[in-house]
Amino acid sequence: GLIGDLHELFVRADVSKLDLSRVRVGARALISTDAFPGQSFPGKVVRVSGIMGKRHAISNDPADRRDDKTLAALIELDGHPPLPIGLRVDVRIATH
Repeated sequence: GLIGDLHELFVRADVSKLDLSRVRVGARALISTDAFPGQSFPGKVVRVSGIMGKRHAISNDPADRRDDKTLAALIELDGHPPLPIGLRVDVRIATH
């Protein structure tokens, strides 16, 4: 995912086709990043795209395929965490 917007912080996350049926608007999410080790920042999914598109995030996992189609999920972060715009982050979305 990537941090974007200046007024409120949002993360755009790629959702794999394998997780489509489990990611919903209102689901809670936790954002983490190597820039803030040991910390996580809560938020919630506010939008899930209805169109499959190319993957934007780059993974360090060699098993991940770059050409996989994904949906974009927009996550609004709670409060005002000290995350700079454009920062690469890891996203975990609650799916239960």
